[in-house]
Amino acid sequence: NIYAPKSTLSFRYTTPLSITYGVSNRLQVTASLPFIFYRERTAFRITESDTIEQTRSYYRAFGTNGTRIGDGWGDLSLSGQFQVVKENINKMGVVVGLAIKLPTGRKDPTNIIDEYNYTKPVGDGETLLIPNILIRKVSYPFSYVFSTSYQYSLGGKKRFAPFAGYLWKDPGFTTRKYFFQSPGKLDITSSINFHINDWIAIGNTLSYNHQRGKTIELISYWKEIVIPDSWALSYSPLVSFQIRRIRLNQTMQVPLMGKNRPADPSFGINLEYTF
Repeated sequence: NIYAPKSTLSFRYTTPLSITYGVSNRLQVTASLPFIFYRERTAFRITESDTIEQTRSYYRAFGTNGTRIGDGWGDLSLSGQFQVVKENINKMGVVVGLAIKLPTGRKDPTNIIDEYNYTKPVGDGETLLIPNILIRKVSYPFSYVFSTSYQYSLGGKKRFAPFAGYLWKDPGFTTRKYFFQSPGKLDITSSINFHINDWIAIGNTLSYNHQRGKTIELISYWKEIVIPDSWALSYSPLVSFQIRRIRLNQTMQVPLMGKNRPADPSFGINLEYTF
C-alpha cells in the first residue's frame, strides 16, 4: 500500500539524417539514421500510509527524484518505394513500400543507479519489417491522403528491467539478455489537406493504431513481461510552411479514444532541409 504520486517531465529530440536516391521515375530508395537526444526528470511526493516504514525504507534506497538521459545514434532504417499507379486528373496515385529497421543503436541501459537513474538506450534492439501503402489524390486546393502500414518484428536480444538486479540483489539479472519479439503493430491514417498556396498548407489527420497483446517469457524473478492489447484513435491538426528548401511542420496529436494508451495530447515540431 505504498502511495507515492509522481510527476514526470520529458523531452525527446530526434534529428534524422536521410539520403534518398531516385533509381527511376517510379522507384526510390532511402537510408535514414536518427540522432536522439532524450531527457526525463521524475519527482516523487511520499504520502503517509499504513506501511510507513516500508515506504520510507523503499525511498531511502531509491531516492525521491530521478533523471534518465539518452543520447546517440539510433537504429538504421533502409526503405524502398515504388509508384504502382501514377497520379493524374482521373486517377489516384498509389505507392507501395517496404522498410527494414536494423538494431544498430545502443539497445541496453548503462550507468544504472536505480529504477529512475540510468542512461537510456537509443535503439530498440530488434529487426523490424514494415510494409506500407500510400494512396494520394490532389484536387487543388485540396489533397487527400490515405496510408496504412504494418510493423512485424523478427526479434532481438536485450536487457529488461535494469533496476531489478539492485532491487532483488541479483546483479546477474541486470546484465542478462533475453530474446524477445515485439507484437505486430497496425497503423492507418487518413488526411484532408488545404493548400493556401505553394508554400503553406493546413492538414487534418485521423489516425488509428493497434498493437496486439503479447507475453514475453523470462527465466528470472520476473517470470514474464505482459504487453497488453492496445489501440488508439487520434486527431492531428497540422500547419506546414515552406521557404525554398526549408520546411517547418507543426502538429498536435490529440487522442480521441483508446485502450491502454496515454491520454495526453502531444505537440511536435519538424524542421526539414532538402539538399
